[in-house]
Amino acid sequence: MEDRELQIVLRGRGLGVYADPEPKGRSRVCFLVHGYNVSPPQAKASFDRLLATMRWVSDVPSLMLHGSWRVNWEGYARSWRDTLARGTLSFLSYANQIAVATRSAQCLADYIETLRGPRGTPTEVSFVAHSLGCRLVLEVLNRLSQSPRAYVTLVFFMAAAVPAHMV
Repeated sequence: MEDRELQIVLRGRGLGVYADPEPKGRSRVCFLVHGYNVSPPQAKASFDRLLATMRWVSDVPSLMLHGSWRVNWEGYARSWRDTLARGTLSFLSYANQIAVATRSAQCLADYIETLRGPRGTPTEVSFVAHSLGCRLVLEVLNRLSQSPRAYVTLVFFMAAAVPAHMV
C-alpha cells in the first residue's frame, strides 16, 4: 500500500487533521480507522497486512487498494502512564478513550466536509474500522448526517466496540 495517512491531533501541534498526502481532489476515498490502544506503526502494519491479503481477492474494490488512507487518532498509549495502562490495566483507561474518539470524530467530520472531488463534485467516502474506531466512525456519521456536503457510500465494521443502540 502506498503510505497515505491522516493524523487527528487533539493536542501537541494543535487540534486538527493533518494529511500526507492530501486526499483532496479525489472522487472516492476510503478511511481505515484503527481501534483502541493501537499505535500508528501497529495500525500501519495491520492495515498493510489486510490490504496485502485483499490483493488476492478478485472482487475487492480498487478503492480499498488504491484510494485508502489510514486514520491515526489518539486512542493509543502516548505517555508512560498510558503505556502502563496498556497491559492488564488497559480496561481502566478504555472508558476515557470514548471521549477522545468523540473529539477525534468531530475533527474528522469537519475535515471530510472540506473534501471535494474533480470540478468540485462531492467526494464519496467509505470507512473500514475496528473496535473503538467503529465508535469514532459512528460519531463521524452522526455529524455528517447533518451535512449536505458529505456522501458516505460504505461502512464496514470489524469487532465493533459500540453500544448496540448506536448501530
